[in-house]
Amino acid sequence: MIEMSRLRPPLRRPERTIASFPWHAMCIPLLTGCLYIAPVWREPVDLPPEILLPDVGPNEELTLVFQAATETVTVVAQDPEGDHLAFVWQIPRGVVATPSTFEEEGGLTTSRLDLPADPVLDLSVLQVTIFDPSGNDADLRWNLVVP
Repeated sequence: MIEMSRLRPPLRRPERTIASFPWHAMCIPLLTGCLYIAPVWREPVDLPPEILLPDVGPNEELTLVFQAATETVTVVAQDPEGDHLAFVWQIPRGVVATPSTFEEEGGLTTSRLDLPADPVLDLSVLQVTIFDPSGNDADLRWNLVVP
């Protein structure tokens, strides 16, 4: 006589494994089991750069009064997600100034602009716009006064 166990393997209950689905943990117990609810997908929010220096409030105007032959304007910013930042300085026509930008520890980025005291600058506006790779931006404006 042939034993039945040799013809087919014995039936085994499948082992329980933990599902790796994010909604697995969201089980609403019912009398007959669980009701699983899928989470609502939300796009991650990419925030604009934060300006740390100069410390100004929103819509606060800055004024730069020249007191020397050259004034240095410094801006320190960081991106909340830690992305690299780009600084774009807009200076009035006819003025030659070269900005320098460098990254520091802790995700801070500093940009400096040495601006000569040129009479062309009097009553004009200096602007810097800070961009992250996602296109978010923050900007600052200075009203320039050359005595």
